[in-house]
Amino acid sequence: MKNILIYVFVFTLPIISAFIALIATYAQTLPGIKDTSYFHKLLTSEFWATLNVVVYIPYLRLANKYLNPAQLLLYGYLTSFAVQLFSNSYVFISPTSYDDYIAMIIMFGAMAVSAYKVFG
Repeated sequence: MKNILIYVFVFTLPIISAFIALIATYAQTLPGIKDTSYFHKLLTSEFWATLNVVVYIPYLRLANKYLNPAQLLLYGYLTSFAVQLFSNSYVFISPTSYDDYIAMIIMFGAMAVSAYKVFG
C-alpha cells in the first residue's frame, strides 16, 4: 500500500506543478495586471513560483528514488506537453501548431533511444 501511495504522488505532483505554472502564466495575462504596480506583479509571480517549488521539490526527491533519470525526464516532457495541449485548448484558446507536435515526437524518440542505449 505504501508503494502505491508513493507512485500516486510521483505521478500526480508534476501534473499539479504544471498546472500551478499554467495558473501563474494565466494570472500574468489578465487585463487588470497591466495597471498594477511593479511590486504587485513581482509579488504575484513570486507567490506562484514559490508554490510551484513547494510542490516540485518533493516530487523530485520521491521520483529520484523510484525512477531512473530517463524515465523522470520523459515523464516531465509528457506532463508538460499534456498541460500545454490543455492550456492551448481551454485556457488560451489558441491552436496547437504542428511544430509543437513534431518537437514532442522528436523529444520522445530521443528519450526512447537514450533510455535503451544507456539503461539497456
